[in-house]
Amino acid sequence: MSQNKELVKSLIDCFNKLNAQGIAALVTEEVKHSAAGTAFNAEIEGRDEFMDYIRNDLLAKFNSIQFDPYNIFEDRETNTVTAE
Repeated sequence: MSQNKELVKSLIDCFNKLNAQGIAALVTEEVKHSAAGTAFNAEIEGRDEFMDYIRNDLLAKFNSIQFDPYNIFEDRETNTVTAE
């Protein structure tokens, strides 16, 4: 498995453990997050804004999370990973 896919799997594991510190260690200053049209409507850019959102608007609302991706796709040409 590629390094990028492993990174996404580690990020999912941190979410499942409600581990904000672990998430912060995995994201860069250039992080972009989009959850438009969801209950967690957000368009966020930048590590500080993203981590504020994760800590205060997402993880704080749950006692547990269980993300279980069934497909993880990688586009090496664009250096992106998508998880379903």
